[in-house]
Amino acid sequence: MKHPFEFKGYSYEEAVKEAEETLGIPRDQLDIQRISDTRRGFLSWKQPAVHIRVQFKNENDTSSHRKKSSSERMEGKAWIEDGQIIFQPNDHQLPLCKPSDDVFVYRDGKLIEEQTVMKAGETWTVEGNKEYRKTKWSVTADSDKLQAILKVRPGCTVIKEVIDTAPSEQLHLKVKEVEHIENELTVQDIEQELRDQNISYGINQEAIESACKSDKEQRFVIAEGEPPTHGTDGTLMYQFELQPQKVAPKLLDGGTVDFRESTYIPTVQPKETIAYIIPPERGKDGTDIYGESIKANDGKPVSLQEGEGIQYIATENRIIATKAGRPHAENTGSTVHLSIVPKYEHNGHVNMESGNVQFDGDIIIHGNVEDQMKVEAAGELIVEGYATNAVVKSGHRMFINQNVINTSISAGNSNQVLAEIRDNILEEADQMSQIIQALEQLKQSPSFKDDNTNIQSLLSLLFNKKFHRFVPNIKKIIISIEKKKDVLNKEWQSLAAQLYRTFVILHKDGVKSIDDLRMLHRRMVSLQEEIQTTSSSKADVTFSYGMNSDIISNSDVHVIGKGCTHTKIRADGKVTIDRTFVGGSIYARDRIEIGTAGSRAGTKTWLEVPEDGEIRINQAMEDTIIKIGNRRFECRVETRNIYARLDKSGELLIK
Repeated sequence: MKHPFEFKGYSYEEAVKEAEETLGIPRDQLDIQRISDTRRGFLSWKQPAVHIRVQFKNENDTSSHRKKSSSERMEGKAWIEDGQIIFQPNDHQLPLCKPSDDVFVYRDGKLIEEQTVMKAGETWTVEGNKEYRKTKWSVTADSDKLQAILKVRPGCTVIKEVIDTAPSEQLHLKVKEVEHIENELTVQDIEQELRDQNISYGINQEAIESACKSDKEQRFVIAEGEPPTHGTDGTLMYQFELQPQKVAPKLLDGGTVDFRESTYIPTVQPKETIAYIIPPERGKDGTDIYGESIKANDGKPVSLQEGEGIQYIATENRIIATKAGRPHAENTGSTVHLSIVPKYEHNGHVNMESGNVQFDGDIIIHGNVEDQMKVEAAGELIVEGYATNAVVKSGHRMFINQNVINTSISAGNSNQVLAEIRDNILEEADQMSQIIQALEQLKQSPSFKDDNTNIQSLLSLLFNKKFHRFVPNIKKIIISIEKKKDVLNKEWQSLAAQLYRTFVILHKDGVKSIDDLRMLHRRMVSLQEEIQTTSSSKADVTFSYGMNSDIISNSDVHVIGKGCTHTKIRADGKVTIDRTFVGGSIYARDRIEIGTAGSRAGTKTWLEVPEDGEIRINQAMEDTIIKIGNRRFECRVETRNIYARLDKSGELLIK
């Protein structure tokens, strides 16, 4: 007997006795395993509680005993052994067989479909049911037409095999499912499907053969195209660093430091080479799985706008300086505006005696900026001393070596105008899409379908009835483009002229059809995507200590000394304060990093970044307010090592 038998009883002893009586074998010749021992509750006291599994210890030793007792112990019972029905009726007890939906039971070769008495002399057989599942497969192309993907789920035959059971007066048939994989997919099937779908390029024969042998549900790439290799854009290869470089300051006799030696500002002389123009590279076309060519984009050439002091030698692809000064570059999409910025050095303090200082270039002040005075540099500004009760402005980077007291500081503004152009065009391009849809509806209406009304009349109708703010907003865009014409290429000036003709004066040569309007819309969207200004001379602001001052920068602000008291700071980049920030407020587009925020006296200190920004504080005092996006947190007690940001769900995290 190769398989175990299972028995149940109200106790372990009762279950074992049942096994001894049924098998005709004493317990010392049986291996008995307790399967479960269920504690009976009040409502289940009639249910058998102990479940055991029994096997013979030694088949040879027990065979004679079984033979002797089998006729006595198994009469009137039936069971399954090695997948066969065995039964032993007697004159007093005939076993019953109850068929199952999962198997076919035959008596003397005839199918039994209901519970039947098993009699001596009959031949009973059982056969497990079989279920056939067909192989499923499909071939699809991805959205880029660069891959043909075969998904296959092999078929199988599910055979329900009968499980051996212990002798019982009523035979209950139990089965287990056994799957036999039968993948019917052939190479010829797949090749025919590829032909039907006109897929001919990059066929992977090895993957096809693997799919036909697969014994589980899988995904195969059976054809793969060649993606296009887009060309690289042209660029400028500069012959020196455009950014000022930090160097160790020169130590003078007596222990003082010569600040003029702490920063190296790159300068060029007339006829010196500034950069070489590297031409763009052509793209290499690809091929999709249908054998069709996929057009590659060629790289875009650099569009150079020659500013003051710049000359381009086309035969050598070389850019040279025509005068001495600091080279300055602004990138707007593929357009580079390059110029030479002159430098002015002011010896001594800026005061009532010297007058205000304004210069269309870089300024170095070898002294202080004193009460009621104004310094304005179109380029970079360096103040070796302090600034007090003054107005200090620069177009590029600003460095004030000492303190800033009751002073207004502003560095950089060119990016703001470009950002306004980008945002305004994006908004009006959306409005234009709605205008195009409205024009199409008007053209289909009975009033205009057969009418030769020109598009200018229809636009005028829409502007008066629905899109009241569109034309005024277009005028703002035109004005903004005019303001930045020195850093925007001729495409922008051409766009401004077309917007003026099309929408402001409704000239007949603006657009002549809805298709022309669609082309103008695509042109607007394409150009606004180019506005990602990255100036090589960022307008960072650096100073030692600030009090009661306003600081604005279109880049970063760095306070390297004692810190700030009651000062407002706004930066389009990050704000870094090495030591203390007390009172006042900070707004940074990127992040804020502070040594100590607030004071033990409980001074309100406001720190704010947008929803994608972050704030780090080594020590935050009571009444320090942190705001990220629309989420706000106020420190009620002194807190150390704060890292604040929003999680993916928009909740404020304070660590």
